Amino acid sequence: MTAEAELRKWRPGLVGVERSAELRIGSGDSVEVVSSLPEEDHDSLLTREETTTAGHYVRFRLTPAQVEAFARGPVSLAINHPHYSDGLLGVVSSDATRAELSADLTTSGS
Repeated sequence: MTAEAELRKWRPGLVGVERSAELRIGSGDSVEVVSSLPEEDHDSLLTREETTTAGHYVRFRLTPAQVEAFARGPVSLAINHPHYSDGLLGVVSSDATRAELSADLTTSGS
């Protein structure tokens, strides 16, 4: 969304979206869901009661076991927000993306 009219329409309905992103690690009955957390430095700037910003900075805190499971995959990213049902299905990350992110997780900690 880049058009001003679209942003004005969507932003009020997406209040709290920064806490609605989910990493889904694994498959079937063994899927683990890790919810997003807003970056502390940006948290107070992201959402007000009536609207949210156009961009968000979030992070996911993974345990060492989750980092290992992330490397094995599959991993998807979804948005679990009541006003954005299109995001609930999520997007499965490619092997290349997962490998790059896994390398970041193992060198910098989660």
